[in-house]
Formats: sequence, C-alpha cells, structure tokens
Amino acid sequence: RQADGAAVDRQVGAHGQRAVIAQEHELLIAEISDDALALVQIGGRAFIVVVAEAVVKAQLVLGKRQDALGQAGGGHALHRVGVRRTDQVVPGHVHAGVDGEARSVDAMAARIRTAADVSVDVDAHHDSARRALAGLDADVIFYPDVGMEAVSYWLAAERLAPVQALGWGHPVTSGFETMDYFVSSTLLEPPGAHAHYAETLAALPSWPVVYDDPGAPPQAEFARAGLGFAPHERIYLCAQSLFKLHPDFDAYLGAILARDPDACIALIGDRPAWQDKLMQRFHAHLGVLAQRIRFVPKQTGGGFYALLANADVLLDTLHFSGGMTSFEAIWAGTPFVTERGEFMRGRVTAGLCDLLGLEQAVVSGAQAYAERAVELAHAGPARDAFVSRVVERRGRLLALDQSVLPAYADFFNRALAEAARTRAGKLAS
Repeated sequence: RQADGAAVDRQVGAHGQRAVIAQEHELLIAEISDDALALVQIGGRAFIVVVAEAVVKAQLVLGKRQDALGQAGGGHALHRVGVRRTDQVVPGHVHAGVDGEARSVDAMAARIRTAADVSVDVDAHHDSARRALAGLDADVIFYPDVGMEAVSYWLAAERLAPVQALGWGHPVTSGFETMDYFVSSTLLEPPGAHAHYAETLAALPSWPVVYDDPGAPPQAEFARAGLGFAPHERIYLCAQSLFKLHPDFDAYLGAILARDPDACIALIGDRPAWQDKLMQRFHAHLGVLAQRIRFVPKQTGGGFYALLANADVLLDTLHFSGGMTSFEAIWAGTPFVTERGEFMRGRVTAGLCDLLGLEQAVVSGAQAYAERAVELAHAGPARDAFVSRVVERRGRLLALDQSVLPAYADFFNRALAEAARTRAGKLAS
C-alpha cells in the first residue's frame, strides 16, 4: 500500500501482467470503464454487495433489492445500460448494491434506488465506505472493477466478506490476496489465462455483459470541413482513449498511411499535453507520414455517433482493445479492424467478431492490418459485404442477456454456497 495514492504496480503470473492503480481518475472512469460499468449485479442469500465506482468527490449508494438485476457504474456508457427485474435470478434472495455516482442526478443510481428495498447514501471516503460495507456483514462482495479509483481499490484490499470477487471493468488482476475470484469469460480469455490473475479465474461460459437496445442515435450534423477533413480524404478513425495508443501501434498507422495516399488518421483529442507528446512520438517513428495524423475534438451524444457513422473505417487499438466503442461501431454499421491480443484486455473486439461471425475484421500484423483497413475504407464489394453482414447480425447483441444472466446467477449461487461453508467452518472451529 502507498498512503499517498501513487501508482502501484503488481506483477502476477508467468507473463508478468501488470495492474497499474490510481492514475488520472477522471479519464479512466470515463474511458476504461466503458463496458466495465455495463456489468450485471446479481444477488444472493442475505447479502451480495456490488461495489461500483466511488467517483472522487461523489457519493456511494447503498441498497438492498429483491429479485432485481441491473448494471451499475459511471461514465459516458451509462445511457446504454439499464436495470432489469427478474424473478429467475437467485429468486427469493436479497441483493445489495453499492454504486458510485459521478453526478447528483446520475440516472443509473436513480434506477438502482428505485429497484432497491432500502438505499443509504454515504460520503465517498474510505473510512465511511468501509464502515458501510463491514456493517452489512455480506456473504459476497463483488466489485465490477478494482483499480479505477482509490476508494474501491482500498476497499478491495480488505477482507470484508467470506467471498470477494471482481469483474473485468479494469481488465487486469487486482493483485490482492483478499480477492478470491476474477469474473471474466471463456469467450475472451486465451489458453492458460489462469496464470494472468492472482485471483482464481471464474470464466463464465457466456459473454460477460449485456447490451441494451440503444434505439435511434441522436441526430447531429457531421461538419467534415469543420473538423479539418478535406473532401477527398478517407477518415481512418481510432476512437479509443489516448492512453491506449501503445508505441507498437505506430507501425500499424504508418502502414495505412503508406498504402493510402488519401488516408487521414483521426484521433480523439481532449488533453493537449498528451496530444503534443503523441505527435512527437509519431514524427519520430513515422516521419513525414505523421503529417496526416490529426486530432478531432472529443464529441458527445449525437456528435460522437455522427463521427462514427461518417468514418470510412474504425481502427481498434493493440494490446488494450475497445469495449463499448466496439459495440457502438457495430451498431453504427461502420467497418472496423482489430488484432487479437495476448491478454483478455486486448481481445474484446475480436471476441465480438467471434460472437457475430465477423472474422474478416480480425487480422495479425501491421501489414495485414493496413491491407484490411484500406480495403474496407474503399467503396467496393468487400466493404459492402462487410457492412451488410454487420447490419444483419448486430441484433444478436440485444439477446445476450439470455445467456449472461444465467451464467452470473450460477456463479453467485456457487459463491454463496462457498460463503456458507466458510461461515460454518468458522463456527465449528
């Protein structure tokens, strides 16, 4: 532990996977946790507590709820997730949720309150949050992410329930001995993935999140010239957070720019200092080709959908792939390219391709990546066929709950049984 909250590195497993904690909270909450915060909360006997983000200077919401299923969290992905009621998930059991809200009118926090039997607000400070959790005497505590912000991170470092688990919101191990399970998916994890986690890997046989129908996207005019694009330029958009741009990705961008003289690489810029450092790196690695890499202002609502829809192709990042953005790209029907990574965090977009039969989008190596991106960016049979396939199959995303909910219910039932055995063992001793 480091009392000042500085970054903490933990190496775990044969591959030395690293968990980096407490860095730039506001950006991580908004970006890394896209799909993390679409994670489901499912309950058990007495109490299963789900701890989502305790956003800095925000509040926690405590609630007990009967026969309710929902997703909790913060960040811009909130409009895509919802609270669902069901009597088929651990029926007759009481569920408790602990949720962080980034704003006082957080819509998801309000929906959780509505579904709860009781809700209690506490200050987002470690001491008060710890007292609230410890006072519940929970059987199971589930953190959709550990490492996104300081309060839930340090809560996870303590043993507050017989069974404690975390989800893939921050897609690396916590490194804590107090965490018993890392909940992921067989559809995302590579062979030998158990070596990547300090926790026991609980790989669900389903996709690990549900996807709510987003409906028609809000309308917004796409000001191509206003964003700096010339009429003849093809837009190769990488809509991922800037911290995902690993130096290895530079060669992939360079290969695209070398293949297509009309290519323009568009990145989402909202931090001038980071943009300056990245452009220095691009110029050092790519030379004159870097002149065709530019930043567009961060878009919200209809502006973001318009940007996605008007891009010629979307570029997924290496090593740390897209999550919610990949769902959005599929829903927009925009072609995209990805490469399957070594660890789960770099395999999410490829996993979506497996799910929907979009193997054409999954390639390996800079030249193959550039070749496929340029092919899909140009009008022609390959692009038309890919877009048609995406539009035809994207509706399958709305049926994920049919497999996700039973998978989580099974995991939490097993966790509750383990908690009961642990309590019984303590009483016997």
